[in-house]
Amino acid sequence: LVAYEAFDGYKGLYGAPKATSVSTTYYADANNMKLDVQQGNVDVVYRSLSATDVDSLKKDSKVTVHDGPGGEIRYIVFNFDTMPFGAKTAEADPAKAKAVRQAAADLIDRAAIAKDVYKDTFTPLFG
Repeated sequence: LVAYEAFDGYKGLYGAPKATSVSTTYYADANNMKLDVQQGNVDVVYRSLSATDVDSLKKDSKVTVHDGPGGEIRYIVFNFDTMPFGAKTAEADPAKAKAVRQAAADLIDRAAIAKDVYKDTFTPLFG
């Protein structure tokens, strides 16, 4: 738990803060965080909830879920040594290995994964 207190000597453009303190809690288990949201013990959470949890919270009339850009990226990762045509395989070929990765990138339906697996809780990244 980290607690922040308003600085009495603040002389900035926005005037006195509306809240005198803010607390930040770090959760080791996202299930506990979801439970605290449902019970009204926290006002704001940012990420770290599963797509299923976010979808469930969207259906909770006591909770408001706002969608917006975030800083998380999901990856599919290749082991360059053992992938098809990888460096330590019998048929090692860097050009073919790269072609396999590019084919996978072209074949993966990012929009379907976002919709069906992550329940529309993120926007696919193309690049």
